[in-house]
Amino acid sequence: GGSYIHARGSSVYRVFRNIT
Repeated sequence: GGSYIHARGSSVYRVFRNIT
């Protein structure tokens, strides 16, 4: 798992993904 910064339009948020 991990996280990355995702940019959508003018909004930036952190997305958490849990991939085994």
